[in-house]
Amino acid sequence: MLNFEETNNILSTDQIFELFLNNSKFNVIYREALFPIKTSSININKNDVVEVLLGMSSVGTKTIAFFHKIPRIQTLFKLRAPLLFITRLLPEHLEIPTIFIKNLDNLIDLLNIAEKTSMESNLPVNVVLSPNVFNNISKNNNIEREHSIIKPYLSSDSLKKFDFESLYEHLQLSEAILSNFFKNIELTDELSFYENNKSFIPYIVPNIKNKFIEKIAQSTFKIPNEEKYFFNKLSLQFNINLKFEIYEKRDSEVDTKSYLCPGCPFVPLKGIVKNYQMVFSDIPCSIIQNLFNVKFANFNEYYGLTYERTQLNTLYIGNISNINNHFINNLKPHQKIILLADNETYKINNLPLLKKLFKAPATNFIFPYSCENIPHKKSATIKEKKCKCLSLNEKAKCIENTYCPALFYHDNKVFINSALCIGCNFCKEFCPYGAIR
Repeated sequence: MLNFEETNNILSTDQIFELFLNNSKFNVIYREALFPIKTSSININKNDVVEVLLGMSSVGTKTIAFFHKIPRIQTLFKLRAPLLFITRLLPEHLEIPTIFIKNLDNLIDLLNIAEKTSMESNLPVNVVLSPNVFNNISKNNNIEREHSIIKPYLSSDSLKKFDFESLYEHLQLSEAILSNFFKNIELTDELSFYENNKSFIPYIVPNIKNKFIEKIAQSTFKIPNEEKYFFNKLSLQFNINLKFEIYEKRDSEVDTKSYLCPGCPFVPLKGIVKNYQMVFSDIPCSIIQNLFNVKFANFNEYYGLTYERTQLNTLYIGNISNINNHFINNLKPHQKIILLADNETYKINNLPLLKKLFKAPATNFIFPYSCENIPHKKSATIKEKKCKCLSLNEKAKCIENTYCPALFYHDNKVFINSALCIGCNFCKEFCPYGAIR
């Protein structure tokens, strides 16, 4: 984590992406709902978006798309302009060149090499971001590469599918670019994408064994159980017999900067959540799911699961735009819900809008925003003389309870990084000494 003296001239993850997108001059940006990067997005049906993006790039429209998980790309066309898929989960299928980014400090360099690879190989490129990249800060924000403007051009070759030999040639080209860029990277015997202190394969090109694939095929390495499925996919993809040992994650100090988004609606709701044996939500956030033991389900699924009373008391928290009003009007007494207002049309009969976030009724109300539209206000500040918890050997309740990346330690005090703070004032609610304003 950055020291207090280093917090000048730094950029947040959102600001770095904003710089990259503006400098790269992408014509089209698509963002899947609730992806944790704030940017504009064109409105396309999720089921149609991959074909639309491929069509755009095949005629020369520079395109970037943000997905939680890379969708299937079973048909590849020769592209005239870069097409980047930015994702946050390890891929289940390896169909295009893929770059893995674990450190925010080299984010710009790796986004640039992804764009270069897509442009020169005429293939889409997947960039997978680890949890450490989100809601973080960095001082390395130089963008030196010049990005050309490409004008769309429609011809008879547009949407021309690759044949096997031609596709392999373009994959080899992407391999040459990426192997040269990552030539000095070395792997350790413990591999993990989601854990910060472990190494990981920097890139993969389908059907081509790079030096990193060859190394792990020739040795025994350790991986966390949660990532076993990915390495099994690698084994099948490259027809190799991988030898690995499963290790249990070690207990370590929580790195709060990689936790929840500032202003996450689940923070003021956690007092309610802990009273239920099983909580469901349609918010696809693994951090929320892990921290609050939330099961992913849409409202219709929850309604069916709890139609008859079971041995467990349950709660559903989800976006109001995904709710079936017919079911809402027919809720049974044991079916408890909290709806997140992800749009302005949030009026539902018999459900009040919550006005004081930390003084909510038990259930059945509307929270005034969702993860998609967290309001931004003036950054909070800390009165240093009143910040006593650490000097008294107490835990910093503001950090322990909010999991906010804007809060950090320095010189036995807690500070707020204004580049990440959005002014939700959740930390103020938990501070017992009135040090936050």
